[in-house]
Amino acid sequence: MLGKYPLDIHLHGLTDTAEDCSIDTIQNHVIPLFKRHFNLDNELSLTIISRGYPPNGGGHVRVVIPTVRKFPAINLPDKGYIKRVRGVAAGSMLSTSILNTLKDTVKSQLLEYLPDVWIHSDYYKGQKSGLSPGYSLSLLAETTTGALISYDVCHQGSTPQELGASAVKALLD
Repeated sequence: MLGKYPLDIHLHGLTDTAEDCSIDTIQNHVIPLFKRHFNLDNELSLTIISRGYPPNGGGHVRVVIPTVRKFPAINLPDKGYIKRVRGVAAGSMLSTSILNTLKDTVKSQLLEYLPDVWIHSDYYKGQKSGLSPGYSLSLLAETTTGALISYDVCHQGSTPQELGASAVKALLD
């Protein structure tokens, strides 16, 4: 972010893997954090053009980064207690019923603990679907102190029910 000129970058490859933070977490957690703390309201952006799942990828993401002359100090609050959960169940080149099953599993388990749960489906088809089928889940919990806790999971031979249950358990741990 520190530099002489603003950047407009197009990245190609994988957007969701089991090893890395998903593009949804960067878009819904990291970008808002940078915007809030570095006063980059309309300048910093990340756009998902297509999804890319293993093994062949095919994802395309556009990132626009302005120049920042200096970084102010950031004070992160205590964790606090989780008050709401937002999520994205994303997929491409598969049946939408898989995403619905994943969403229902996660929502039913989280509603046992919290009243405010919302999971969004993000389904890509056609040219926006990348080169391999796949699905993933990104959960973002907001706490009473304003802290954000995120958890990502990408399918690797597991059923939507198993994936959703493991994601809920990991987020609440």
